[in-house]
Amino acid sequence: MVFMDKEMIDKKALEQAFTLFNQVSADLTRSYSALSVRIEALKGELAEANVALRKELVEKEALSRRLALLLSSLPAGVLVLDQSGKVIEANPAARTAFRDVETGAEWTRISQNLQATQTPHEWIDNQGRRFSLMTAVMDPTGEQVILINDITEDYVAKEKIERSQRLLAMGEMVASLAHQIRTPLSTAILYTAHLGKEKLDFLDRQRFVQRLRDRLLHLETLVGNMLLFVRGEQLEQSVFHVSELLESVKHVILPHFENQKITLTIQQNQDVLVKGNLQSLVGVMVNLLENALAASAPGKTVRLAAFSGEEVILSVEDEGYGMSEETRSRLFEPFFTTRANGTGLGLAIVQQIIGSMGGHVKVSSQLGQGSSFSIHLPNIRE
Repeated sequence: MVFMDKEMIDKKALEQAFTLFNQVSADLTRSYSALSVRIEALKGELAEANVALRKELVEKEALSRRLALLLSSLPAGVLVLDQSGKVIEANPAARTAFRDVETGAEWTRISQNLQATQTPHEWIDNQGRRFSLMTAVMDPTGEQVILINDITEDYVAKEKIERSQRLLAMGEMVASLAHQIRTPLSTAILYTAHLGKEKLDFLDRQRFVQRLRDRLLHLETLVGNMLLFVRGEQLEQSVFHVSELLESVKHVILPHFENQKITLTIQQNQDVLVKGNLQSLVGVMVNLLENALAASAPGKTVRLAAFSGEEVILSVEDEGYGMSEETRSRLFEPFFTTRANGTGLGLAIVQQIIGSMGGHVKVSSQLGQGSSFSIHLPNIRE
């Protein structure tokens, strides 16, 4: 009886062991199945990652080829230097610019034939070639990239343009000089004609001789000022009375008004001081009076006036045919003129001279009602 109980116990334990084994087997089977699924998923993910990696590698290889092609095709030279200043990479343009460029060469030896010019980042070699050199440091490696541009042809073209501009400026200067000397020269010719009269008394002869001398001195001053302009120097400035200016203008322009039978009136409220170049300002006023004279018919009046207050105002007013709005808007453009024999520089020079004296010019005009030009200058207190 005891033996049977023991046999039954062992059978029960064995059944329990089989049951536990079956459970563990089932768990292992499920785990294996899950692991198999996960492995398959990982395989898929790995395959996708490999595809993406291969694609990225192909793109990087293509980019590297494009960069290499771009670097070799660049018209500008590119040098890469290590921390010690030795060449580790150079494109064909850099090798063309500097024959000594080779891997491992020292930049100090390559650049020993370069001399700095007055222009920043520009250098010239012993063959007369000009280069623009720009340097950048690549962090954190400390390597340097030097961009090299051969600007020899650009420099030659720039010199040609500057030479053309200087010639143009000289042409404008010659036209300006011709415009400014025309009136005093014609005045001098008029005085010379008066001196040729047989019945001229001694006092009148002396007066015309003095005025002729003044006009010739005026011409000499204009030429001297223009030479100063060509040399880039400032015109000499001084302080003078407005009455001195008006008197000089009167001597220059009055004979022309008398010849054309046009009245010139001169008005001044008080004698004040202005600062500038007297002869240049005389030329400005003569220029404005010439324009007024050309716009006036015989029997008309032109008024020259000087007023002072917060500023000195010099005005020239005529009773001529006036100007349209379009003409008025272009008055101060160089070479713009409505006169057949005009140079188109007169009013441009007027504006430039008055601007250099710290003043400005105002214009008022209507067709058929005449024109008024006013020059506004700082009032110099004594």
